[in-house]
Amino acid sequence: MLKPTSRLNQKEEKLLWAVKWWYQFTTPMSSDREIERKTRIFSLVVFLLLLDNIFYAASGILSGSIYLLSVLGIETVLTVVAIFFNRRSKVLLAGIIVTLTYTSGIMASIIPVQHISTGVFPLFALLIIPELLAAALLPALSILALAVLNSIFMLAIIELKPAVAGFTSFAVFSYFFILVSVLLLAAGISFVLVDGLQTALAQRNRAEEIAELERQLAIVAEAKAREKQQLDYSIQLINDAQARFANGEMDIRVPLTSNNVLWPVAGALNNLFVRLQRQQELQQNNERVIKAITNLHTIIQNQNQGPAYHPSGTIVDQLAMALLPPHMFEQDKVHRDKVHIEHKKARRI
Repeated sequence: MLKPTSRLNQKEEKLLWAVKWWYQFTTPMSSDREIERKTRIFSLVVFLLLLDNIFYAASGILSGSIYLLSVLGIETVLTVVAIFFNRRSKVLLAGIIVTLTYTSGIMASIIPVQHISTGVFPLFALLIIPELLAAALLPALSILALAVLNSIFMLAIIELKPAVAGFTSFAVFSYFFILVSVLLLAAGISFVLVDGLQTALAQRNRAEEIAELERQLAIVAEAKAREKQQLDYSIQLINDAQARFANGEMDIRVPLTSNNVLWPVAGALNNLFVRLQRQQELQQNNERVIKAITNLHTIIQNQNQGPAYHPSGTIVDQLAMALLPPHMFEQDKVHRDKVHIEHKKARRI
């Protein structure tokens, strides 16, 4: 049961590969969905036309018709030219070339006919092919225009070519009006279908554009909402940092990264916090120095009889060590030993 399925998948893969190769050869790489759709339709139509030319060429070879083979050769060359323009995304020009080429080719196959007979009218019926090409590749109005052109061509052939013996004018024009009605009916139905299809496609494209615009607007709105949320959060962090710094937390900083929109503000505020912290530390150090100098001055004035000197952690402590005896320092045993050592060094000097 698995082998037929496997073979079918292989055939489908080969078919898909062939279709992709044909698209790569005949269609452009475009991001526009409408252009991609039109160029792919043109590519498929051209593939069918070339395949049809192969059968006509076989008929021409078997019948030995050099004229038919020449017409088919010209059609093939002009079709390749149309593919070139389709590859350049000029779909309308490519469609015009193909439609006029095959219209002219069919007309050229009819013109050499010497007499009007029942065998001519099947050739006239081939003129429905250009109408189908126009329906697939050209604007809707071109279908009606081509139907009128084909009717005029058939009327001209009937008027210019003599009928075979026994084929009356009544029979000729009966066939003619039947074919004209068929061509005009096919053109009318094709016009209605193509016009409706083009209108539906235009509405779909408009709906897709609106949906895409709404999607982009939603993305922009979501991005703005995130940005506003980030901005509000960043402002809250800045306000909290200012409040905590004002309450004495001198080491507080605004925790914003460089990808934040308020990063410059946060950086400037953090620099200000650092400067203010350093100024406060310098001020506190100056206050300790002044207090230590005042304390030392009081002890010296009292001729070392005043209260013990309390170390301030400033440069004044070294001056006090040089001027006061060890017992005048208010400290633990470790610091007292350190003071004794400093005194001994000072006396040696």
